[in-house]
Parts: sequence; structure tokens; C-alpha cells
Amino acid sequence: MRKRTMKARGPRSRRRTALEAVSCATVCGLLAAVSVASATAQDVAATEDAPIQADPPRVFTPAPEGSISPALPFPGLSPEEAETARAELASLDLQAAAAAVAADQAWAALGDETADPIPPELPPREFVAYEVAPPSNVEIPRLAPGSDIVTNTAPTAGGQTAASACSGASCYQSDRLLLNNPTVGLYASQYWVWLGTPQTNESNKCDSTSESSGCFWFYAMQHVMDSEDYSNSALHIGPQRGSSIAGDAGNQWRMNIDGYIDGVHIGGQSSVNLPATTWIRVRTWRISSGNDPSAPYTPYSTWRVWAMYGGSDHSLGSVTIDGHLFVDSMLFGEVYEQNGPCSTDLVKVALNDPRFWNTSLSQGVYSSATAAYQDTCNNTTWESISQDHVRDKRETQRIIYDGQVVWQF
Repeated sequence: MRKRTMKARGPRSRRRTALEAVSCATVCGLLAAVSVASATAQDVAATEDAPIQADPPRVFTPAPEGSISPALPFPGLSPEEAETARAELASLDLQAAAAAVAADQAWAALGDETADPIPPELPPREFVAYEVAPPSNVEIPRLAPGSDIVTNTAPTAGGQTAASACSGASCYQSDRLLLNNPTVGLYASQYWVWLGTPQTNESNKCDSTSESSGCFWFYAMQHVMDSEDYSNSALHIGPQRGSSIAGDAGNQWRMNIDGYIDGVHIGGQSSVNLPATTWIRVRTWRISSGNDPSAPYTPYSTWRVWAMYGGSDHSLGSVTIDGHLFVDSMLFGEVYEQNGPCSTDLVKVALNDPRFWNTSLSQGVYSSATAAYQDTCNNTTWESISQDHVRDKRETQRIIYDGQVVWQF
């Protein structure tokens, strides 16, 4: 397992980075119109040792309801090329939105909440060969329970037996997809997630009630930042149910937009309730970057997150973190239950079509993924439905084992 270690802070080598102006039409309007106005948007180049603005706080900023989102910046493109790229992406987004709605409607017509999701017929993808780094199981701190949760209390009746009480790491089960990653920096990513209907046969419903508050379910894409000369920082963005350090979603699913810098939690949780049994596209895009104004001139960047479902795109907020670009990514599902994660009302979650954008290839897809399981439970498994359309199942026989390839193009 590769683990990043913190390096001594000091002068940093010069790199070229982009700061993009963000006054333009909302990305939410991508689904209302193919053409996005961008008359005032420009990509402005800046060097790291010429700080752009004062040191911004590394925090999550919710998106006010009805707020205008910035235009999506495309580093390395001229203003005219960026406008064309935004229009082309908007056209693809319209197709994807329609495909997801059609898939949701077809699934609903089955009349069976236990049925597997029907995958949307998404726009064709262009497969571009690129040099990759081997998939790595980069370790960052787990999502922590809420501050009022004690991790070593006895289980409640109906879920685990008394012998199954857990503490610390044994309360977690994480199923990971280690992705082959480009060797150049990523400035955007997206993936699709479908959240299955929970069972109701256990006392712990993972709904933040007094009886079952010691629980959260979390499905996310993790991104390690290119800040190792300064700090160990990473984002993990995705829907959570239950209560954790990021927020209390109760019996709903809400988007966590958070991560860690040197082991310290940053970020938070959107207040928007996300639908279950519906395809949701989670998109994360860098909207600005710069450097702190004093030594050691730590790099930072701000990332905005959207959720597209039901034919509309929803701006959920942004987070600022150390680093300029993503350098290592994985998908994962994490279950924390105070009475043990191996017996759970969570049944299954599907993931589909993870993509990235980087400064040399524009959009690309991850060519392969490898399974990696935490050792707490042996009754979880990844399963490939069709290439990178996969599902994570709980309380089931494992059919893809640790270290095996889940998909490969």
C-alpha cells in the first residue's frame, strides 16, 4: 500500500497554473440551453510566486438557493476555445440528463424497489491513451462519526449480537475502487451514483434517531491534491446518509463536500436532500486557484460541486483546499455502524462512468479499477454490470476479491 508522507515545507519549484475568472452564466443553465454565454470569462495565467489574493480559508461554502454558478473554466484554452468547449459540454449534458431521466422512468415502471437500476444510455466516450500511474490505495483519515457518538457502546437489539459490538476501526467497512490515474494533473471529475432502497429489518436504520444515531453510509470519489511539498490534503465528495463529522443527513442522502489537510477535517455537507433510486451525476470542477501571499506560498484551489438528477443540475457549494490539481483518485463506499457494519440495512449502491478532465487531454475515462476491501467484513462485494457500471452489495457472497480487476477497457 502506498502511503503519502508529509515533506518538509520550503521553497517550491515554479509551476505554471491558471486562475480563471468566474463571471458568467450558471452551469445549472447547461440543461436549459446548449450555448453558455461567456463574454466576460477569461483564463488568466499566473505563476505560483505571484500570489493572486489573500490566504482564503479552507472551508466549505454552501451555494445559496438560486445562486448563479460560474462558467466552467478550461485551463490552457483561449477564451474562444473555452466558450466552444462549454457549449459542446452543455450539449452532452443535455443528452446525459435525458438518458438518466429515461432510465429512472424505466426502472420505476418495473414496480419493484428491489430491482437493480437500469443504466442510462450516456453519450459516447472517447478513449484516449495516456500514461498512467499504478492504482494506489492512498490513505487519508476516515470520515469521522459525529462528535456525540461513542464508538464502543453495546449494539441495539435486532441488528448485531452483543459479541459484534465494535470500537474504532472495527466499526467501519470500506469497499474501494482503485483507479488507474493519469500522470498529469486533473482539474475536474464526475461520476454517477444510484442509491438503493434500504432494508428495514434492523434496529439501526442509519437515520440519526436516538436509537440508531451511531451510523453513516458514505459513497464518494476521493482526490489527493498535488500539495505534498506543503501538506497532505485530499477531498472526498459524495452522498452521505446518517450522521458524521461532515453533517447530519438523518434519513436523507446529502452531499458531503469535504476532506482533510494534514489529518484535520475541512468542509461540510450540503443542505439539499438527494433522491434515492435515481441516477445522480456528481461533478466537481476547479473554479479558481492561487497561492498564499506569504512564505511558504502554499498553493490552494477552490472546487465547486453539482448534482444532476431529474433533468436538472443543482449547484451545491464549493470548498477550498491546499493544492492546485488532483493527482490520485479512487471511488469508495464506506459504512460506519456503531453496532457493527457487517449487518446493515444498506443493500446496494451502483456507480457508473467516472470521468476526469486534465490539462493535457481534456476529458478522459479511467481505463481500469482494482478492488480493495477493508478486513472488517467479508460479506461485501463489487460487481461489474457492464464495464465501469458497477455495484457495491452488502450482506452477500464476495465474487470479486481483494486485488482483482473490476473493469478494464
